Amino acid sequence: MVGSGGGLLVAEAFSPKLQVAIAQPVETAPTDNSFLQGLLQLNQNFLTLQPQFRRFPTELEALDKQTKAFDAALFQDYNDKIQNLQQQISTLETQFGQFTGKQQQLAIKAELEKLQIIVQNLINISEPFVGGFNPDSIRQVQEFLDFFDRLGLTDSSYGFYGSVTQTELTTYLNQQLTNFSATLKQLNQIATQGAIAPDLATSINYLYTTLSLDSSSSSNVQTTIAQLEAENAILEKRIDNTHRIILFLPLIVMLPTTVLVFILFYYFGKIFQDKVSQPSNYQFSLNDIYGLEDELFAKLSEKYELKPRLIQRRNDPFAQKLISFANTTLEKPPATDEPSQPAAILDDSELTSDPDLVMDGDFGDDEDDSFPVNLPNVYDELVDQYNNDANHFQPEAIALAISHQESYLDDESEFTPMLLLNTDEAGDYWATKYKSLDYLMPRADLSVTTENYGNFKNIFICYGYQPDTVQKAKLLKPARVSSTEETDTWELVQQGIVVLHCI
Repeated sequence: MVGSGGGLLVAEAFSPKLQVAIAQPVETAPTDNSFLQGLLQLNQNFLTLQPQFRRFPTELEALDKQTKAFDAALFQDYNDKIQNLQQQISTLETQFGQFTGKQQQLAIKAELEKLQIIVQNLINISEPFVGGFNPDSIRQVQEFLDFFDRLGLTDSSYGFYGSVTQTELTTYLNQQLTNFSATLKQLNQIATQGAIAPDLATSINYLYTTLSLDSSSSSNVQTTIAQLEAENAILEKRIDNTHRIILFLPLIVMLPTTVLVFILFYYFGKIFQDKVSQPSNYQFSLNDIYGLEDELFAKLSEKYELKPRLIQRRNDPFAQKLISFANTTLEKPPATDEPSQPAAILDDSELTSDPDLVMDGDFGDDEDDSFPVNLPNVYDELVDQYNNDANHFQPEAIALAISHQESYLDDESEFTPMLLLNTDEAGDYWATKYKSLDYLMPRADLSVTTENYGNFKNIFICYGYQPDTVQKAKLLKPARVSSTEETDTWELVQQGIVVLHCI
């Protein structure tokens, strides 16, 4: 297809073709593993580049909004890494002749050609911005994407980077990276003659295993097999001897064991009877506390239709914690069922008579400003320190940025998103270890805007959000994260809670 500016635009999805028949593993393998080694390196380089290049539209958006200065080295690095992928693919095109099967050669060649097309598309997107973020570079990319006629835009809009260009570029880039990943997975399967893999990671593992086995000589494999067979015979003999011992074991231990069990039951039964009236000394774990907390808040929310409300008393640490208030629009339960109110809870007269008290939120006169339970949390000190001085965590914190979200949830969803984060010095979030748990907080200088709220709300439950404003976050409960098996990758375990207020 030819765009309005003459730029070549390759279709986002390849034309349907006949599936390549992939044979099952055979005993013969290529004697030269240079192709498989190069293919493994190509896989690893793509996995490293993929999250970085997905952030490419975000860099352009920051330049357009003048929230970030242009960095020529950054865009040159984008382009150099893509060209390196192109060079690796070109090298593989000279090596696949080592495979003896004609059908396998043709299938590998077809997949390599697809990869070359995708890489050239990525270069057409990144290369114009190496020279700067200006109307000429923007127009060049707009003409390549060729969306003006489809959306009915006039030629006078060329050279202006806006939300439409941002959306078109992001959609096209994500599609190209998805096509590259799928094509690379297919190429791995064809080269190794492996079974169909569900994802790229599985195909890479199969490729690595195949390469490792091919690098070993057949004599070493036969020696290893013989050794394993000998060890297996020894183990079988030991198991037979153990079976004979087990047959006589009940006769040997039955009588003394029965007496011992009777004594233990009698002794511990008396201890239990003595202790039954005493309070339990069970030590709650963190999981017990979290489970009780979730169950308690669920029951209270159902009974009182609780709404979060922030009460803050200056120079009073207790007042910096969140207290939820019951909504009295529902019919109240009988007086005999009302939960007892702790003495530390403030009534309406105290709230209005104390000039040192600050409340966020708009409530009616008929609202009940009491909350039946106040639970200490293991993370309270962490929350207090963050709200007093968030920069205190900067030296030890690990900066993270969102790398993958399984789904984007709206405000009314009850499900936590499947979300992964990678280490990134410019990330919007800080991870820190506190009392053997990993917590996640917003970066100290992070401002919540309409642009980043969509990602922010998937990590933190937000109260007080106002569209089209710039807001700061007051931390009520940090999110919890956990490191994954993949290096520098973290997974969201539990959402946090914040209150947003305008700057």
